[in-house]
Amino acid sequence: YQRRVLFFFFFFFQAEDGIRDAQESRGLGDVYKRQVSTQSTGLKRHSTMSDEGGEHLLNVSGDDQSQHHGGIASWDELRKRTKRESGLSNDHRDSDLHDHDRWSEYSHPMGRMEKDGQFLIPCEFYQRMPRWKKGCCVTLVVVLIGILVMIPVTFAVIIPDMINDAVKHSTTVLVRAVMSDPNADTNTVRMKTTLQLNNAGGVSATIGAFRVQIYAAEGVDFGEVDIPQITVDANTPANISIDDTMLVTNATYFAKATARVLVGPCDADDNTGCSWHVKGRPKVTIHLLGIPLSYHADFKGEIPLPLTQLAEAQASETELISGNETHLIAEATTTFFSQSLLELHNLGSMVFEIKLPRTGVPGAGVVLGRAYLENFHVYRGYNKFERVRTILQKTADNTDLIDDLLSEISKGNDYPVMLSGPVAGSPLFLRGTVDQALVMKGVNPLRAAPIRHSLITVREAQGYAMGGGACSLVANSDCVRGSVDLLNNPMKFANITFRDLKLHVFLKDKIEYTFQHNLLQKDAINCSTSEFVKQYTRPGMYVDDPSREDILLVPNETANVFTPAGPFTKTPESEKCTFLGVGSPYSCCFTSRQVASACRAKKQGKWSFDTYMNGTVTLIVGNFTAALKVSQPSISVYFENDFLYNFEPILGKGLITCDNIKGINW
Repeated sequence: YQRRVLFFFFFFFQAEDGIRDAQESRGLGDVYKRQVSTQSTGLKRHSTMSDEGGEHLLNVSGDDQSQHHGGIASWDELRKRTKRESGLSNDHRDSDLHDHDRWSEYSHPMGRMEKDGQFLIPCEFYQRMPRWKKGCCVTLVVVLIGILVMIPVTFAVIIPDMINDAVKHSTTVLVRAVMSDPNADTNTVRMKTTLQLNNAGGVSATIGAFRVQIYAAEGVDFGEVDIPQITVDANTPANISIDDTMLVTNATYFAKATARVLVGPCDADDNTGCSWHVKGRPKVTIHLLGIPLSYHADFKGEIPLPLTQLAEAQASETELISGNETHLIAEATTTFFSQSLLELHNLGSMVFEIKLPRTGVPGAGVVLGRAYLENFHVYRGYNKFERVRTILQKTADNTDLIDDLLSEISKGNDYPVMLSGPVAGSPLFLRGTVDQALVMKGVNPLRAAPIRHSLITVREAQGYAMGGGACSLVANSDCVRGSVDLLNNPMKFANITFRDLKLHVFLKDKIEYTFQHNLLQKDAINCSTSEFVKQYTRPGMYVDDPSREDILLVPNETANVFTPAGPFTKTPESEKCTFLGVGSPYSCCFTSRQVASACRAKKQGKWSFDTYMNGTVTLIVGNFTAALKVSQPSISVYFENDFLYNFEPILGKGLITCDNIKGINW
């Protein structure tokens, strides 16, 4: 124990003595350095610690006292001097100098010198470190260099690419869209649209307000509109509400794109879909570790617009108003149904052409006239326009088609046409955007029956002479025979005139019987037919105005009109039902047919029998004329009781009665 105390006492004071000069003490190595330096004059040595904490001595004087290593004292020489001059025990010296055996290099304040004479870059602190610390330092330096490189790359390349990729893969879904208030002076139309933005990425962001260009399948810009600021939450759909005026920059392509939405086709296979596309360059702001970062991104979106073709579009309750030589003016109630998310509001007055479509050629056809709609709109759901003014215009190409249209409507049949346009009354950029199928509904069954019923009386059946008075019994005399028809004008505003009437009336139930008359037809003849009579207009049908040969019907009124009648075809002279030139100017079967039909009905307990008719008539409204084909599926024919006994009376008794009708089918 005492020996140890002495050792530490000696060591302490030796070390203390060695560090009293101006240079900072560096431990045992400095003590050795100073002791050796004082004993060896002419040598100037400096030391630094080795990697293992040892000391390296370097002779920088070049004195010839050191013969080893080119002026550098060898370790053997230093060891000997240290043993001789230190005064330490051999054990301690051997223990202390044992660490020096591991020294392989000499130190200098300005750097390091290897044993082979190579001078290293100054890094005294680094050279003192253990190897594991050196590895940590190298790793840290590499990491710091990587961070310094990656930070600008991340901010300048990676984040913008991520934002552009998120914008590129985002999708939009149309929730509702309204186009309204087109302005021809400024070439603008109001857009009020709600979109849903999906798949915008996993990072919350704010997309600043920006202006987009709008284009369709052709790729040509036709409009511009401002998109408001959009707030996007991570992995959450965002709603975009647009309420702005769209500037139409290309009227031709805007009309094409709008027409495709309103009419079709929307075939994605041939790149003619109804979608509109938008492109712009918005400023996108994200927050990274609370720091706002803003970048410009290329935005290209698709707005899928559904086909707005209208369903169940029809014009009904047609009313004729007036006419002149070439134009017929009418009104109708137009209705249609729309399921589209796109609505059109306040488009103003528009004029559409009424066309008869040509098969296989969209938009082509023969123009029949025009329809005038006030404040046209398309709402989602049911749409109704009251009293739409329609004007049919006759030309050399469409006269027959207009006749067919009016014929079918008057018979209660539907007639398909096409609304095409607008052709007037709208901004140019909306012209020609619609080709909509439209059904013009036939008048209802009650209005489609101009002949409410017919009445056979003895007086009208026997007829009267052209100059007045009863018909002569001479078969060849000019006698006007017929029945009384109750006619109705289905229109509310216009007078209707029928001229050149030719109606073929048929029995609904075919009649078969045998006719025999002792004077007119001694031999019984068999009659079997469905033909009843042919009705027509002719001069003399009005006793007080023999030259008149038309039928005038005033609005919303019915009138009893005497209508001449006869057989379907002219009767040959040889077939007339006469005896010595006296009798009927027609065949015996035709002369007896009305009586036979009445007798059958009477036998069945009825005072009427059913007929139907078809034929032609010239319709006149004002000065407008149309040749119509008409038909009526049911007409009830009533008869007087006297008609069964007093038709063609001779000597106070009817010439033809039910007694002359035998074997009638019931």
